[in-house]
Amino acid sequence: MMCGMPSPVALPPLRWPGSALLLAAGLIHRSFEATDPDGPDIGLAIAYGLKLGCFAPPFLAERWEQGWDLPLTAWRTKLGINELCESNPFTF
Repeated sequence: MMCGMPSPVALPPLRWPGSALLLAAGLIHRSFEATDPDGPDIGLAIAYGLKLGCFAPPFLAERWEQGWDLPLTAWRTKLGINELCESNPFTF
């Protein structure tokens, strides 16, 4: 890598969608290997994250810096994710 530029050897494979699939499969495989048997189920965590991603609005478009004084429940109401947060499988 020269001058902060990506290596030409590594760049072309990233344009192929299968490389993202292989990276995701590797990450999921490693997370299952390192899973604590008494901890949360990784499969449930992935499914919950995908559900949040499908139904929640884009969080990057929000002006988070202007809402430091808002409580978390107010943010959830503003974003319309109260029901999704209540169905969180990780709350006890």
